[in-house]
Amino acid sequence: MECRSISIINITTIYNISNLTNILKKDLNKIKEKILYQLIKKQKLKEEMSIETNFDEKQLNQYQQFYLNDHKKFQIKNLCFILGSFFINQTIILMRSNKYNNSIIGLNKCTLENNMILFAIVGVNIAYSLIVYWNKRNEEYHKDIVQYRPNQRIFKQKKLFLFYYLGGFLAGFSTGFLGMSGGIIIVTFLLSQKIIAREAAATAAFGSFMISINSLFLFILQKSISDTQMIVFIIFGILGVIIITKPSYILMNKFRIYHFNCRYNLSFYQCIFNFSLNCSQFNIVWIQCNVRSRSQLLKFVIILLLLSYQFLYLNNLLFF
Repeated sequence: MECRSISIINITTIYNISNLTNILKKDLNKIKEKILYQLIKKQKLKEEMSIETNFDEKQLNQYQQFYLNDHKKFQIKNLCFILGSFFINQTIILMRSNKYNNSIIGLNKCTLENNMILFAIVGVNIAYSLIVYWNKRNEEYHKDIVQYRPNQRIFKQKKLFLFYYLGGFLAGFSTGFLGMSGGIIIVTFLLSQKIIAREAAATAAFGSFMISINSLFLFILQKSISDTQMIVFIIFGILGVIIITKPSYILMNKFRIYHFNCRYNLSFYQCIFNFSLNCSQFNIVWIQCNVRSRSQLLKFVIILLLLSYQFLYLNNLLFF
């Protein structure tokens, strides 16, 4: 009896093992099928993704190129446009003779050709501006294709471009005839479009710097001031920017001064006109920001006065 029971147990155990083996085989086959299906699916996805990445690779490279160009310290293309304009204007100016220097092409002072140089400057600047406009507009079209910063478009919108162009023209006109207020005008134009105050101030400071370089170049050629005077005023200008500009930007960032707004229902262009006539007068302009107390208002006025000193001093640096 014992032998029979042992044999029955063995048979049952073998049967159970065989069943388990079959079940495991089935499970393994199912697992293999699932793995194979997933591998096939992944392979298809890889092929599709490779097609998509090949299609998007050009766009990604172009997007990366735009990003890298915008974050370079020295943007070669924009610097070439700026320096090209500077040298072209200086060359045309040197073609005209005046009481300080003779024409490089031999024109006499009291001739029609000498006076026509003024019209040549206007024509060349308009042509140069159109070249820059078309180039930068095409660049913005390529940025639209890859959706690179779609909210930052200037050249595609003609009204906005002409608005900034008018600001630059008024700044140059005011600085050229009055010797001041160029930086204030540029800042007002930029801040009216809700551009960050520090970026607007930096742009205005760069514009003032280029105007000062232009004047410095003329003074060196005409020798109308001494080298000592030039060095002294340049040193004072550098110290003024270091001491005043940085604290002003810190305060502007702290109190979130974003843009100017005109009081007494004056239009924006009336404010610009008043800025041109009264360069350092701020009685018609009010800062639109979070003013909750008189102490804050006093701080805003101090910041505004510091910035006015900065821009007026930079613009007058070489116009004394």
